[in-house]
Amino acid sequence: MELFESPTSLAIGGQVQISVALFKNSQLLSTTITTTTTTTTTATTTTTTITTIATAVTGPPFPPHTTTTAAVAVVVEVVVV
Repeated sequence: MELFESPTSLAIGGQVQISVALFKNSQLLSTTITTTTTTTTTATTTTTTITTIATAVTGPPFPPHTTTTAAVAVVVEVVVV
């Protein structure tokens, strides 16, 4: 799994938009998360959130795939508004 993240700390009250692109068995699964921070947060918190999402889609593959594992690519874009 590859994770691209911004090392910049986010300001208090800043809005964070995270775009995630997940690929499982050559299928694109995408989602966008928008949240508002109330305390200072860093890329460490972002990494934890994205790892949870990535782990959720690495279970048994969808039929008719027969493999038990799948490569997951995660691209994260953090925008402070």
